[in-house]
Amino acid sequence: MMQQQQMEQQKLQQQQQQLEQQQRMQQQLEQQRLQEQQKAMAEAQRGAQKQQQSPAHKGAVYQAMYDYDAQDDDEVGFQENDLVVNVEPIDEGWMFGTIQRTGQRGMLPANYVERVQ
Repeated sequence: MMQQQQMEQQKLQQQQQQLEQQQRMQQQLEQQRLQEQQKAMAEAQRGAQKQQQSPAHKGAVYQAMYDYDAQDDDEVGFQENDLVVNVEPIDEGWMFGTIQRTGQRGMLPANYVERVQ
């Protein structure tokens, strides 16, 4: 009888430990999510500040007609209607420019944008 009670007590302790471990893991995940959200918000604020603080642009200005995800490290991604400033043609299909919203500079496909200035 005593032995059975001890076994049940041990089982309850193990269950309690497992529950506490799960709670710690959930707290860690929630902290990670919060940190990721804070990081994304900070990056968005920096992008907005760059856009507000950016000096007058030189050269041609283009506007994105479609979204584009960068395919390589030297390319820039952008969203439809983003402005691309300081554009320099590379060849018939590619150009080099700065995405005004993000401040990122790199290559982009010429057929995704149209000249506005």
